[in-house]
Amino acid sequence: MVEDGVYVHSGGSQRSTLRGRDAVAAWVSALNEMWSSDYALEQTFAFATDQAFVIEYAESGTADLGPNALDRSFSLHNVFVGELQDGRITRITDYADMLAYKEQVELDQ
Repeated sequence: MVEDGVYVHSGGSQRSTLRGRDAVAAWVSALNEMWSSDYALEQTFAFATDQAFVIEYAESGTADLGPNALDRSFSLHNVFVGELQDGRITRITDYADMLAYKEQVELDQ
């Protein structure tokens, strides 16, 4: 990712943006601590050109950490869509199925 890269998380009605490679790296590193002790992410499909990419991925785990520690399992299918410049990510948007997550871990809608 380029130094000033942008990560957009679009989950349902909520959308958040992180700016800068260091901020994105810190957020990714903290996922296990703030969400699930057994979090797993698996690429299920990918396609790229010189300018863009799309990655479909499956993520799963147990919601047993953080403010939503309800000890319930989840399994989701989401998509990354991104822009590339000189082979490096400049922007990535994560389209996450947060409704499915909330239903699976039985959070209030």
